[in-house]
Amino acid sequence: MPGTFAEQFQLVDPILGRALQGGLPLTICTGSGVSRRRMPMLSRLIARAFCSSPPPEDLEARFNYYSGQYMFAARVREETGENVADPLPLEVFRTLTAKSQEYACSALCQIYGDVFHELERVYGNRRSLLEAIQFTEFQGGSPDVAHCYIAFLLVERTIREVVTFNWDQLVEIAFENHIAGRLQDFASVINDSPSWTTWREGPGITIVKLHGCASQFPAQLQNIVLTRADLVAASAPESWQGKAMGILFNNAVLFCGFSGSDYDASI
Repeated sequence: MPGTFAEQFQLVDPILGRALQGGLPLTICTGSGVSRRRMPMLSRLIARAFCSSPPPEDLEARFNYYSGQYMFAARVREETGENVADPLPLEVFRTLTAKSQEYACSALCQIYGDVFHELERVYGNRRSLLEAIQFTEFQGGSPDVAHCYIAFLLVERTIREVVTFNWDQLVEIAFENHIAGRLQDFASVINDSPSWTTWREGPGITIVKLHGCASQFPAQLQNIVLTRADLVAASAPESWQGKAMGILFNNAVLFCGFSGSDYDASI
C-alpha cells in the first residue's frame, strides 16, 4: 500500500493522483453529501422545524401551505402506502416516522432558503429556529472516511485549501484526531469577514466555511447562512464569500458531495 494519501488517490483516479503528487494547486470544495452519513440532511432539519414542541402560533398555517402545494399526502402514500388526508395535516405529519417525514419534506429541499426564511419569521428569531432544528448537533459528530481523507491530505500539505458549504466541524474533528497539537496552530478556519481579512497571515493551511460554522452558534448567529436573504448576500461578489471564491477557485477545484439540484449551486 502506498505511503501517502496522495499516492492512494492515484490508485483510484490516476489523473487526480498524478496532479496531487505533481504539486498542482488544488482546492477541495465539499457539499452536504460528504456528511450525509454523519449529519442530518435538509429534509430532516425541515421536518424537525415542523415537529417542534410546542409549535409556534403560525406554524400550522405555514405547514398547511407547503403540504398542499408540494403534495405531502401523495408523497406519504407513495412512501408508506397509507391512506392519509389530503392535504396532510400537521397533527398527522407529527405522528409519522422520521423516514416518512423526511420523504415528505424532501420536496422542499430545493427551496430550503425560502422555507427557512418563512420559518424564521414564524419562530420569531433565528436562534429559536436553529434550536428547533437541533443545530447544536453540527457542533460534534464522528468523521466519515471522506473527512479523514481530506484531513490527511491537509496534514501532508498535498492540498492547502478546503472550501465547504457545510456547517459541521467533521473535517476539523478528523484533523485534530490525527495530528499532535491544536488545529489553530496548523490551519486557519475562515468563517466570517474578519477571519477572511487576515487569512494570508495564518499558517498556510486554510479551511473556508462559506455558510458559517456550527461553532458560531449561539454567539454569532448572523454568520450562519440559512435563509434566502443569507444566500443572496453570500453570493454577492463584494461579500467575503464572493471574494474567497474568486481567489480560491482560480485553482483546480475538486467538488465533493454536491448534486445538480443544489439550491446554492450557483454560489
